[in-house]
Amino acid sequence: MGRNRFNPAIQISGLRELENIGYIENFSRKRDFRGNQTFTFSLTNQTIGGEEVSTDFSKYNIRIEYAKTLPPKIFIDDPSIKKMKHMYKDRSLCLYHWSKFKWGDDKSIAKTLVPWTYMWIYFYGQWLKTGKWFGDEYQH
Repeated sequence: MGRNRFNPAIQISGLRELENIGYIENFSRKRDFRGNQTFTFSLTNQTIGGEEVSTDFSKYNIRIEYAKTLPPKIFIDDPSIKKMKHMYKDRSLCLYHWSKFKWGDDKSIAKTLVPWTYMWIYFYGQWLKTGKWFGDEYQH
């Protein structure tokens, strides 16, 4: 439990379930010659904590790189993110701090990283408007 065991079938099933309930759309996946997976999809408009928000999530296209030896990395492919905040140098999103969450075989992309991506986008939009990040922040 908690090991970084690579299990694409479970992750694909979870993402397909999100697509079936309308939480994401246009889901696709590609596999490279090493077996690493790339998942892409579009977000749909959702509420945050049961509240309607002005963020247009439907314009965001997401890419998740899921490799055998690393935690998944989440990227926003479209629209382009101009100002970097809570992003790594490779432009992947910083969705959690390693001391608070550790990726492992007991984790689900669909139940953790996809909802956290919605929250990141919401917080990013608020940060652009107000200069304040409303989510948790940790020193990097």
